[in-house]
Amino acid sequence: MLPPWLMFAIKKRAAPISTLTLTVLGLVLCNGCSEPGPRALLQGDRLLREGKCAQAIRILEQAAQLLPKDARAWNHLGLAYHGAGRAEDAVKAYQQALALDRNLAAAHYNLGCLHLEQNNVPGALAELTSYTGLQPNLPHGWTKLGTAQLRARQLEAAEKSFHQALKLNTRSAEAWNGQGLVQTHRRRYQEACLQFNTALRAQPDYAPALLNLVFEWSRARSAKVSGIPCAPTPGARGSRHPTNHPPARA
Repeated sequence: MLPPWLMFAIKKRAAPISTLTLTVLGLVLCNGCSEPGPRALLQGDRLLREGKCAQAIRILEQAAQLLPKDARAWNHLGLAYHGAGRAEDAVKAYQQALALDRNLAAAHYNLGCLHLEQNNVPGALAELTSYTGLQPNLPHGWTKLGTAQLRARQLEAAEKSFHQALKLNTRSAEAWNGQGLVQTHRRRYQEACLQFNTALRAQPDYAPALLNLVFEWSRARSAKVSGIPCAPTPGARGSRHPTNHPPARA
């Protein structure tokens, strides 16, 4: 299965079929069934959408060999490696995609998320900054950039990134939770608890916010601090996994 925190960066996210699928399908129809490269890329795209990363690797390796100058093929191959846990191969594939097309936003996002997963904070900052520059109107990019900035202790920058994410999507539990963590680092515990509660109102099963809220409640209780609104919002419930975000494909 693909990592749950990745997100697709399709140009028209609400469309039932991706731009890549339409493009490759057009190539197959125009050139007939004898064009193995576009056909392999289309098949690999389908396998990725089904979460069959191990099967997709073989098909997308073939697609990348047949379409060596197609940045999208390398990005898709990176996704397959990434989903199969082959992080080093995924990095190389994403980097090859970007070597072919520096403006391929999806590859910047995927590589940035992989760096974030491996706690390579400088790498994540670089790629996610590039992504938000190319796709400034998509909230998930700002949320991930804010997370990277928070890990780098760039609190002011992180706060601005989470704020931008919330301007684009006021119900982003991940962004509200990020804002709460910023306030925690600033020792503004009352504000932090308000942010965590807001995250839970937006998504009652968002486990990170619930855990952070419980931690602050325990901290306040141990320190005998009063007036901190750390009681979870009614209806909040834990979940094993944070919000599921699919990966970015061009």
